[in-house]
Amino acid sequence: KGKSRGIFNMKGDDELCRFPSFFKLILSARLCLQKLEIPRKFVENHGEKLSDLVYLITPTKAVWKVDVVRKDTRAWLQNGWAEFVKFYSICHGHFLVFRYKGYSHFEVVIFDMSASEIEYPTSSRTGSKRKRATGIPIAPASIKGS
Repeated sequence: KGKSRGIFNMKGDDELCRFPSFFKLILSARLCLQKLEIPRKFVENHGEKLSDLVYLITPTKAVWKVDVVRKDTRAWLQNGWAEFVKFYSICHGHFLVFRYKGYSHFEVVIFDMSASEIEYPTSSRTGSKRKRATGIPIAPASIKGS
């Protein structure tokens, strides 16, 4: 207890319950679709808490707006996802961990094929006003309820 575990700053097993998470192994076929399916079990358990727009927050505190598209009991990260993938050079074999922090905010950690966390690019994605790829200013990650 009390040890820091990466960006999640876990204080104990109780934190694991409070902040549900899921991971995705990126395969070439998923990249071609330009969308990423949120695991069905996560959607079953937490989908009603997600708005049609979520915020992906990287360890550098860059914030990306990504639309959630739903069909029946399924949901995908879609509009904005391709820009996120391109900016972080996500490719086949990368492993992403999504930790849901509430208010449609996810912390995202990206690992490459060496099983190491990537070096996150910082150009044009950090600062007091963060912008998505389209240049629209969005709220800092610390503001909840957006």
